[in-house]
Amino acid sequence: SYVGPNGAGQAMKLCNQVACCMNILGMAEAFSLAQASGLELAAVREVLRGGAAGSWMLENWAPKILNDDFSPGFTVANFQKDLRNVLQSAEALKRPLPMTALAHQLYRANETAGESEESNVAIFKVMLRLAGEKR
Repeated sequence: SYVGPNGAGQAMKLCNQVACCMNILGMAEAFSLAQASGLELAAVREVLRGGAAGSWMLENWAPKILNDDFSPGFTVANFQKDLRNVLQSAEALKRPLPMTALAHQLYRANETAGESEESNVAIFKVMLRLAGEKR
């Protein structure tokens, strides 16, 4: 689809990364809450997939979390690079993106834990560590 003149593709990629980031983070938080509630994560995924929360991430990347597979498809390091680009662009445009800024900081916790080369769904590990537990 045509989104605009020259340079629009780069802006579109940044928009995509914001939407992906929020989707991954929402999935990680939902799974953290589900785990704390004693729910089976595979069953939670199935229920979410069938309702308004259904998404590409739940369809394709949730299984990585369910299988404790944090091997990279798209690494934390690459995602952080993109999020930095998003935040720089937002700064230049004077556009507040508070959730993206928060996500960038949460992914920093993956980096400080030595998880930069893991999949960006490793944010689930951060959610668990914030709750004082591991999977």
